[in-house]
Amino acid sequence: MNNPVHYRNKASFPFGNVDGRTRLGFYAPRSHRLIPIEDCPIQEENTVIAMKVVEEWANKYDIPAYDEESGRGILRHLVVRSSKSGISVCVVTCGNALSYKAELTSMLKEELPGLS
Repeated sequence: MNNPVHYRNKASFPFGNVDGRTRLGFYAPRSHRLIPIEDCPIQEENTVIAMKVVEEWANKYDIPAYDEESGRGILRHLVVRSSKSGISVCVVTCGNALSYKAELTSMLKEELPGLS
């Protein structure tokens, strides 16, 4: 029998502003209301680690999620792909400039030695 947990190797999490913090999660059904998550048992463990690191970075440096209603903010989605050769983390943004990229890379490499 296949293992029912940690079997997904790709994830896309939308960012949202929830209670004054930048959070990652999933949208509620038929909406763009973000439901923050702490864990996702079907994702590989490195995916959840990447999600937590990126969320910590966004809040440490006050980088807001994009708000569709106001048209303000920067962070749109986090896409993580994991394979035998490593892990890839992509932060999708609104605009061309992203502050604190080096800090994000450093934080990710500290927690994810297989980062590519």
